[in-house]
Amino acid sequence: MNRTIRVSAAGDILIMKRLLPGYQDVLPIREFLMQGEVRMAKLETTISDGSCYASAYSGGTWLVGTEHLARPSAQRLEDTLRYGFNFLGISNNHTMDYSYEGLASTICELKKKDVAYAGAGKNLYEASRPAILDTT
Repeated sequence: MNRTIRVSAAGDILIMKRLLPGYQDVLPIREFLMQGEVRMAKLETTISDGSCYASAYSGGTWLVGTEHLARPSAQRLEDTLRYGFNFLGISNNHTMDYSYEGLASTICELKKKDVAYAGAGKNLYEASRPAILDTT
C-alpha cells in the first residue's frame, strides 16, 4: 500500500482562558488545518483542575490552563481541539511545571478526549513510546 498522508503542523498552543462563545476566528484556521489527516501542535501548558501544586522548578514561569473548579481547564483543552488538532506534543520546558500530578492530569485529559500525544509519560517507556494515530 502506497498512501500519502498530509500533515498540518502548528507551533506552541497556549490557551489560558476560555475562548469567547461564538468566537469565529477559529473557523479559517480550522479549515486550513483540516486539510491534513495529522493535525499537530505542541501543548505548552498543563491541563489541571487546580488540585496540583506548582513545582519548585519551572520552565521560566508556571503555566497551567485552569480557573476555579466551576470551569476546569479541560475546557481550555476543548477550545484547543476546536481548531481540529488530533495530535499534541507534550514534551517542553513547561511539562513538569506542576510536577507529576500536573503531568498525570494532562495525560488523563488527553486520553479522555482521545487525542494522540507523545513526548512525556509516567516513566521512560511511556515518554519515549510512539503515538499511534489512525488516519484511515
